[in-house]
Parts: sequence; C-alpha cells; structure tokens
Amino acid sequence: MTRNHNPSDTKEHGRTDTTSARQDRGGRGPLAAFIFALVIVQGLTVNLMPLLFGTMARTFEINLRQQGQIQSFFLAGGIVALFVSGYVTETVRARRSGTLAVILIGAGSLLLGLAATYRHVLLAAVVMGLGNMWVLSAYSAVITAHFADMRQRMFMWATAAFAGSATLGSSLFGYLLDAVPNWRLIFLGFAGVLWLIPIIGFTLVLIVFAWHIVDRGNARHGYASPVPEEPSENSPGRQSRESSRP
Repeated sequence: MTRNHNPSDTKEHGRTDTTSARQDRGGRGPLAAFIFALVIVQGLTVNLMPLLFGTMARTFEINLRQQGQIQSFFLAGGIVALFVSGYVTETVRARRSGTLAVILIGAGSLLLGLAATYRHVLLAAVVMGLGNMWVLSAYSAVITAHFADMRQRMFMWATAAFAGSATLGSSLFGYLLDAVPNWRLIFLGFAGVLWLIPIIGFTLVLIVFAWHIVDRGNARHGYASPVPEEPSENSPGRQSRESSRP
C-alpha cells in the first residue's frame, strides 16, 4: 500500500529544522567566548619563560644552561598534557577540562611567584606548561563538537587570537617587569586573575541553574502569570463600553 505524501508535512519538517539550527547557532555564543578566552590565556603564557630568563639569572644566580632547562621543563609539561588531556577531556567534557587548564596555568604562576629556589622554578615551569598545552585539547574538543559546520574558520580565528595575545602578552609582561618593583607580584596577581575566572563562571552557572529550578517550580504549581481573559458579551464592563460608543 502506497502512502500519500503530504506537502504540509515537508514544510513543517523544514520549518522545525530551520528553527533548531537557529537555536543551535544562537546558543554557541558562550562556547565561542569560552574558546577565545582559553586561547588568549594560552597566548599570554606561551612566551612567558624567555622573558623571565634575565630576572631568573639575577634572582637565583643561574647560568645559560639552567635557563635553557627552564624552557625545556615548560615544554616537557606540554608534552605530558598532550598525552593526558585528550583522555581527561573525553571523560569530564571540554568545559571542565578547559577550566582545569586555566587552574593549572594559575597554579604554575602562583608557584613561580612563590619560588624560593631554582628547583621550585622548574616545578612551576612544568605545571604552567602542562596547563598551557592542555588548553589545546579543550578548545579543539569544543570546536569539533559544536562548530562542525565552520570548523576550519573557528580554528583559523583561534590561531589568530593566539598569535595576537602572544604578541601583546610579550610586550605587556616585558613592560610590567620593568614597571613593577617585585616581579613576584606580577605572577601572584596573574594567578589570582586566572583563578577568578572559574569562580565567576561557576557562580554564574549556579545562578542560571537556580533560576531555572524556580521557574520550573512556578510552572508546575500554576504560578505563571495569568493571561487576561476577554470579557463576555453579558459582562458589565463590556456593556458599559458598548453603550459609550457613538
């Protein structure tokens, strides 16, 4: 038995798909902001260690070989991140993984600001390098999952944001190293700013979640705003309006 095709079903299906696509694109704005925030943080920290070599040489009395070791430890942390971050991102999802990357960079900056010996600097370099390359796994997962229709453009924009923040970050940290009396204050402040980002984000999520729960509870108990009813023909209000008309 052949089923007749109804044109109205096709139109309705197409209208539903278009609406879903628009809603999906409208909801990707926060994800795009999340991606570019991660990339900017990564760009700010990728060239951080070479800027510190002169400061480290004066503070800890290290030679050129030890300065090279600091950069090597930073890159070694990044290598570890490339092996571990993919599994963690698949397990805990990209947003939590990205938050973990920011926390790691902040922890490395904090350790660097509190470093008392050369070995503490090496530990800080490893932790900061771990978080820096962890960012790559987090934002790549978000682009692949939510921006499949514009994946190439998103990766190009992310690369441009990374290059721009790396360029500005080098100049910014160089200026701060000259302007601030104690270089440790720069990294302690940088760690504080980075750790505020997940705290603020988590607070906003809690507010939105609580608002959603309250709204659902009101709808379930019939507390929604009443819709004004049209007065009936025999109601006094409508009769008075009818009689006042010329």
